Amino acid sequence: VCIAVTLVSTSVFAGKITKDMSWDELRDSGKISILNEKISFGDALGHKMSIFGVCKTADGNFQSINPKKICDEVTVHGRSGLICASSDYRIVKFDNRFVDYTCSAPRCDRRRRVITKLSNPVMLTVYSKGEGRQGPFHELLFRKAYTIPNCY
Repeated sequence: VCIAVTLVSTSVFAGKITKDMSWDELRDSGKISILNEKISFGDALGHKMSIFGVCKTADGNFQSINPKKICDEVTVHGRSGLICASSDYRIVKFDNRFVDYTCSAPRCDRRRRVITKLSNPVMLTVYSKGEGRQGPFHELLFRKAYTIPNCY
């Protein structure tokens, strides 16, 4: 009886994205896009990491949970552009700042960039991924809080 109930409840949620789903379920669904989930951490190529791979340090700043490949120095390589000349894998530590994009249209086809300090929890905006005759689009589903875990 317990197995049947589990199977039924799983199939009910299989196609529908809801605010009650965990962040792991939402991200694993492949049906959503999360606006403002990337954090700049200051490597030479301007890479960003997902907020889901970050923890909060005792001093109120942030660091990566796992080591990341960080580019320390770049060179220009013809038409290819910037190439990483020196890199290393390490835990990345960075200040409490966050690049946020706010939508200025219902389908988020125009965004405004804002740099803010992270509050905890962080409110993230969840959009559905869609494909239309004019290309891909994202439609607002909901805003949901994500609590950045402590590193300590």
